[in-house]
Amino acid sequence: MAHDPVREILELITQQFRSFIEGDGLALEELTDLLTSRDYESKDLCAAFELIVQLLEPVAEESFQPDLPQSRNRVLNHQERTNLTPQAYGYLLRLKENGSLNDEHLEIILERAGAQGARRLDLQDIEDLASWVLFGSEPEDPGTGRSRTRLH
Repeated sequence: MAHDPVREILELITQQFRSFIEGDGLALEELTDLLTSRDYESKDLCAAFELIVQLLEPVAEESFQPDLPQSRNRVLNHQERTNLTPQAYGYLLRLKENGSLNDEHLEIILERAGAQGARRLDLQDIEDLASWVLFGSEPEDPGTGRSRTRLH
């Protein structure tokens, strides 16, 4: 079977979208890196995206509702992406989507995460930071009465 770069691009895009849906908050941002790191010709990239647009056009026309407020998604810069594991970022996105975090809360968490140094923060770290931002105090470890957070 002949190598079909357009099909390969579509499969890569589909794989990254599936990862995003399954909770990998960085999958869509990584998609750009993946597409540019491979030697795809611009005509193949354009063909793949044109096909996606053609496939989505009927759905977009049916579900377009101009009266609804548009949600803003905060895009992390490179440094912020390297500070968080995909699970940690996915957790932040879920908190934001369900209304538990507002834009200010998210910025405070990201700022504090960046101040932690070279260590990449995992889900537990972000849960601790979110508790600190939302509830104003460090979570305590039941039984010891001491702070259970690993972030200081």
